[in-house]
Amino acid sequence: MSIVAVTVGVFSFPVSVLADRFGRVLCVTIMAVLWGLATLLCGLAGSFTILLFARLLVGLGEAGYSSAGGAILLGAFPARLHATVMGAFLAASLFGSVLGVVLGGVLVDVVARRAARNRPLVVACYAFLSCVLFVLAFRYCTGTLQLLVIGAGMFLAGAHAGPTGAIATSVTSPRLHATVLATGTLANNIFGLAPGPVVTGLLADRFDLQTALGLVPLPSLLAAACFVMARRHHDRDVARIADAHPSSSIEALEEIA
Repeated sequence: MSIVAVTVGVFSFPVSVLADRFGRVLCVTIMAVLWGLATLLCGLAGSFTILLFARLLVGLGEAGYSSAGGAILLGAFPARLHATVMGAFLAASLFGSVLGVVLGGVLVDVVARRAARNRPLVVACYAFLSCVLFVLAFRYCTGTLQLLVIGAGMFLAGAHAGPTGAIATSVTSPRLHATVLATGTLANNIFGLAPGPVVTGLLADRFDLQTALGLVPLPSLLAAACFVMARRHHDRDVARIADAHPSSSIEALEEIA
């Protein structure tokens, strides 16, 4: 899993820059085919080296079609639905375990209809509450109650994914949406998915597994603080982008493709 996360993190940005420059539809098509062939190669791998190489290609394929695909979808739907669209897109491959990604995006869009600047605040609440639930689960709960609290924490931990992409793209040019989404993927993989298991393992070796799992969620508090700070500037940045790019996302997409 780590090689896929690292590959996605490293290649998402450069591949998505190329997608914004030469065409997102073409990029998505090529990378989806690459991903499918790489997955087939994983099943046929006869050695660890071949399997590792195949998994690297899987990550490369994901790096290309995930961000560019998200940008295409954003161009096809109105801005008021962007969080829901991104949530549904990111949850498609993990629908059973990350239902919170979709519902989280829906809730943010519902709140944002009343006041757009509420969107970063809702995401901050997701991050804060998920941290609290995970700490409670691993430090103070046992048995069935612990499983229920962990499930609630996972629900909220996934709920930020769609709204985060919607927030980032709402304050950037439509022509750069694939690159913007790739930057989020880069941060998520390089600073989260790739080092997360390693850091957790080191903490577990130093202390114990329960203590490690109780400490790992704490960075979510920093994420919550960042979204609260973003709320102060969100409205002004959205207005600036609207004035600079009065054309719709669909029109911008047609110019690129």
